[in-house]
Amino acid sequence: MLQNPPERKARKRYKKYYLYYDNQTNLILSIMSKTPENKGKKWSKEDLETLKKLSKNNTPTGLIAHELKRSENSIRNKSNQINVSLKPTNKSPYDRKVSNAKKSKD
Repeated sequence: MLQNPPERKARKRYKKYYLYYDNQTNLILSIMSKTPENKGKKWSKEDLETLKKLSKNNTPTGLIAHELKRSENSIRNKSNQINVSLKPTNKSPYDRKVSNAKKSKD
């Protein structure tokens, strides 16, 4: 007599992968993303200064997260807490100069 397997049976963690069975007894592989180095750590004054400087220079959120070794969501949350806008301003990122060829077309 066949028994119905539990919905999710035996989660086993292998490095960054989770293996489990769903309700149709199919083996499912779930790949987990790597956790940032600074996850759960308090923000230092240097981190806050770097966040303010990079956001002022119109740096994308993903690059700020990589630089500070935190997730993009933690960057967004902290910027909201300290009232720093991550919205792009009307200029090119990283203070790049527009080439003369593009200027001459206008």
